Amino acid sequence: MSERARVAEQQRILAELENPFKPVLDVSRPMRGPLHAPVTIVEYSDFECPYCGAAYFTLKEILRNHEGSVRFVYKHNPLAMHPMAEPAARYFEAIALQDHDQAWKFHDELFIQQHLLENGEEGLKAIVTSLAIDQQRLDKDLNSELVDRRIAQDRGEAEAFGFDGTPAFLINGVSLIGNRPEQDFLNIIQMAKPDKTSPKPSNQTSVK
Repeated sequence: MSERARVAEQQRILAELENPFKPVLDVSRPMRGPLHAPVTIVEYSDFECPYCGAAYFTLKEILRNHEGSVRFVYKHNPLAMHPMAEPAARYFEAIALQDHDQAWKFHDELFIQQHLLENGEEGLKAIVTSLAIDQQRLDKDLNSELVDRRIAQDRGEAEAFGFDGTPAFLINGVSLIGNRPEQDFLNIIQMAKPDKTSPKPSNQTSVK
């Protein structure tokens, strides 16, 4: 990154710290990390996107190294160029209606074995067979209005924030776009982490 680009990026981050994006955080949906962690990372992702697949491993390290201080929320922005992205998002949300832990297991296995999507829905089902869930209920929930609504809300939120590609992240409301190195996340985490000696700011992300 050139010096000019670095300065512009720093100015953008400072501006967003003053006026952060405010995603809706619904506590009835899967989250990793403590509910009241000082740092919340929201990802707008596409299960078929190779850059999202690479970013998965970066996020895994961040969550492992900052256990207890970072909360992670996965949201959907399936792109039209990836035909299996929306079906995969539907599976994640339908599984989550039964068990959040099993939904995260599906999430992890799909990114670890992203090549399974080359087999279409059979690839998704191959992961589902390893999960401790009710298959009949899953088949019903896959086409439920609630799953429809959650994916549409995520996609609409990403669009409203101007995120037209994946992955896109919000770190306490500060945006980070693309498959970025871990240090880029850590820089924003350090800047966005509230001072433990100060009261929580009133403009934190909203929680349903």
